[in-house]
Amino acid sequence: MLELRKIDNQEKNEQLFFSFEKKINPTWKTSYQMSCFLLGLPVPKQGSLSDYDYFKRLRRFQKQEEQAPSEDYLLLEKNHVVSSIHVIMRNQNIADLSFFTVPSERRKGYATKALALIENELFQNPLLLFTTMIDMTQTGATTKLALKSGYAFDEEAKLFVKANPNIDLEELSQEQIKTK
Repeated sequence: MLELRKIDNQEKNEQLFFSFEKKINPTWKTSYQMSCFLLGLPVPKQGSLSDYDYFKRLRRFQKQEEQAPSEDYLLLEKNHVVSSIHVIMRNQNIADLSFFTVPSERRKGYATKALALIENELFQNPLLLFTTMIDMTQTGATTKLALKSGYAFDEEAKLFVKANPNIDLEELSQEQIKTK
C-alpha cells in the first residue's frame, strides 16, 4: 500500500535524508549532493574540480537559503521510503516539482504514482494554476514521466508544464480581462 506523507522542516533533514542514506549507502559526495537536492538547490557537477574544491562548492550551495516556500513529501510503501517529492511554490499560481526515487526502487512506477498523488493534492487549491518540472536526469526519466503524465514542454522556459485540470483557464482569463 502506498502512502504520500508530508514532512515538516524539522523532520526533513533527519527522516528524509536518513531514510535514503540507509538505502543508497552514500559516499561524502553523494551525501552532500543529496542535501543540496533536499534543500531544493541545484546540484553542481564536479567537472575538473579536485575533491576538496568540489566539497567547498557543495558546502557553499548547501548553505544557501531557499527563498521560495517549499514542502517535502515521502512516498512510502509498507512504511519504507521509495521516493521523495520536493514542491517549491514559485508564487501562489505555480508549483515546481522535483522527484528522487531510491535507486533500487527505480523503474517500478513509483515516480508516476507519486506524481499522481501530489498533483491530486496540489490541484485541490483553486489558486494553483500550473505545476512544472525540469528534466535534470542523464537518462531523460523526468521527460518520460512528464510526457506520460500529460505535461507539455515549454520551449521558451525549457520546462514541462501542466495546467490545473480543475480550473478552466480560458474562463479565468476572460474574467481577468473583464475586471481590467
